[in-house]
Amino acid sequence: MNMKIKKLLSLCVLFASVLSFSSCDSETSGTYTTLAFVNYGGSGDNGSVRFIYSEPNSDKTLTLYSRVSFLEGKTPEIGTRLIGRFSLDYGVEIKDGMTLDCTGISTLNAYGDVAVENINENPQSAPLYIKSLMRCGNYLDLYCLASYNAGKMKVVCDASTLDSDSPVLYLVYEMDNPDTISEVDYFASFNISSIINRPNVKKIKLVTSNNNGEKTLEYEIRK
Repeated sequence: MNMKIKKLLSLCVLFASVLSFSSCDSETSGTYTTLAFVNYGGSGDNGSVRFIYSEPNSDKTLTLYSRVSFLEGKTPEIGTRLIGRFSLDYGVEIKDGMTLDCTGISTLNAYGDVAVENINENPQSAPLYIKSLMRCGNYLDLYCLASYNAGKMKVVCDASTLDSDSPVLYLVYEMDNPDTISEVDYFASFNISSIINRPNVKKIKLVTSNNNGEKTLEYEIRK
């Protein structure tokens, strides 16, 4: 495939025809759009779909509804983590039970649980350009620029820190060619419940290798 065409298609993962996973009804007059990570919660009333939304830097969850037509009957399994684009009226606060206009929904580039491994030195990671990295309930949600070449992303916990009050996690992006330029919208979410729900955990530390160098982020866990 022509490289420019391939790049263009990759950049449109969420916003255009690659979003063939599903389509959503849209009325955007007087509204703005926002990206949100959600879990598929099954069918709602009157043909709507239920989504479970975890607020950033919080353990609070909201149930939201939207009208979504999944193509070819490819309805996701209950609990599947998705990235969606939703329209909101200006000045309106999101509340539990609200129905939102959905303008796009898609599966993620990477998703999974945290692996626990013995780590002697910081894992090597291919370059990323991190746009957003937040703890939302039981998840670490990442929006970044990555390579359009094949790669694998994961979050690993250093086994030696697992029983401490501040476990150390690493965001690792593995590629055959780690020097590839990061240019494609990439969405990932990792379930960290097995780490943060340990009784002694007060915060987690997440080591990332951004294009600007290594950085450690800390997330306080309130119980």
